Amino acid sequence: MTWDLFGYICRKSSVDCKDNEHIRECIKRVKNEKICEVYSGNKPIRGLPKLIINKIEQIEDPSKARKVIDIYKDLRLNNSFEIPKRFKRVFSYLFVIFIVFCSIAGVYHLKVLPSFIDAFKNFNLELPESILLYQQYWIYFVLIILLLFISALIIGLKIRSLLQFTEDVERGVLFNYLLFKRIKTSYLRIVEIALFPLQEIRGVGNQNKNLIIDHLNSIKKTKLNLSVEMSALIDIELKRLLDNCEAQMKVVSVVIASLILVAIFCFIISAYSPMFIIGDVI
Repeated sequence: MTWDLFGYICRKSSVDCKDNEHIRECIKRVKNEKICEVYSGNKPIRGLPKLIINKIEQIEDPSKARKVIDIYKDLRLNNSFEIPKRFKRVFSYLFVIFIVFCSIAGVYHLKVLPSFIDAFKNFNLELPESILLYQQYWIYFVLIILLLFISALIIGLKIRSLLQFTEDVERGVLFNYLLFKRIKTSYLRIVEIALFPLQEIRGVGNQNKNLIIDHLNSIKKTKLNLSVEMSALIDIELKRLLDNCEAQMKVVSVVIASLILVAIFCFIISAYSPMFIIGDVI
């Protein structure tokens, strides 16, 4: 909804600004309109859209400010940054398998294992090695899986922040060390494209030359619509960003699921071996 509000503010300001009025005054007036609550879903504008609006308001030259907002008003970003349902399904899958694992581990440790221990004591038998190993290492399995699950949640929240383009999200430790390099590259390219119309303002966007900046600069010298080309490039990079985020979440979920399967296999081995021993004694 933040991008919906951003688009409305840019469109309305571009046509509603009076001849003797600076664009910042028009933006301020538009932001105070009651209809903005409908576009935003009662949520304040934040993250990258907020940064762009703030930077437009800081442009001193009225003609440059109007030129910049005319570029942004034609960007089609309203539906681009929705968090796909496929990510929510991955989180649901991880949550379900984690709950299943905790349930199995809890039932086995609290109900099944004490019964086996009591049975072996009654028959004056030594506990089998499988139970001894389970008693010794089960807590490490639980802790490792718990830590991986927490890591998956942290990565998921970070990916959510990326897709919401939360301000300064790229400066965190998690961004630098927990995410795939491909994710960071796509994210930074999207930010770079989105900030391109503001590149002449000091401290905004990437001041270094690269393929994307050179391409957008060349478009400015042609009759191509810069807004259309920016939207196309953002769509391309956003698809890559989503695919790379999904790939990382799949890797995390496979690792967690594999460890849980190993743990469940250990539970089964430690459960059935004492049953056969007790059966032979009886």
